[in-house]
Amino acid sequence: MIRQLLSVFTLSLILSGFLSCSRDDEKDTAFKYIDLEYFETFTQEGRAINFHFSTVETYPCSNFTLRMVINSSSQHTDIQITDIEVPDVCITTMGPATHNLMLGSTNDLNDSFTLWVNNKRHEFKVIVEDERITIEKGSPFENHLFFAFDSLMRIPQGTVWGYAIIDPERNKQEIFNALLEAFYEAGAQQVVLPDGNYYYFRIKDEKIVFGNVKQQSYPFYFSFDGPFELLIEAYDEFLKKYEQHDIQLRLFNTSGERFVM
Repeated sequence: MIRQLLSVFTLSLILSGFLSCSRDDEKDTAFKYIDLEYFETFTQEGRAINFHFSTVETYPCSNFTLRMVINSSSQHTDIQITDIEVPDVCITTMGPATHNLMLGSTNDLNDSFTLWVNNKRHEFKVIVEDERITIEKGSPFENHLFFAFDSLMRIPQGTVWGYAIIDPERNKQEIFNALLEAFYEAGAQQVVLPDGNYYYFRIKDEKIVFGNVKQQSYPFYFSFDGPFELLIEAYDEFLKKYEQHDIQLRLFNTSGERFVM
């Protein structure tokens, strides 16, 4: 108990250093700049847009969160990032303070936003089209907000993607082709996505690219509108034929949720 109280006290001292008063307005708060990413998820009601906020600055705990005040009307959404929430228990790795905000249905989205960072005003619009979502800066727009990207391609519903890591000495391409064939026999269909950033991956020259995969892998994507159990069963049957090989599979659904490890 004493250790936990000391931990909280230490965190309070650390954060108070960021919040201490100063004659310089730029140093009066615990953070100066905010990064904003946005992405879509699929719910039972349809597509929903999410904003993911993170500070450019890092802190001694990776589970600091951002405190916000949100006012929304039928035409406009006003978001004020007011402070940092200090957790009771610190995850002791360096990291930014973050906050994920689900805005609601993509179809009913207010396209006009104001984001306040340290009383600095940033006007912008979110423009939703069939294939992509783009952010358009308005005026005024101070220099305390940064967008991770200005344009995001929309993932068609029913898209499944992933990659295989295959570790025999030979016949890797042959084994990978057999894996895809097993999925196609289970009802998967080949599709071609336009080039661009899809948040979870990129498409370049009609091929899928993962930025966080360091090992040699065989990436793929396809369309599938059946129950995921069929793909899992197809993979299990495939493994029986190639059980002598070390094969790892990562398979994700449209919302970026992994359903095969």
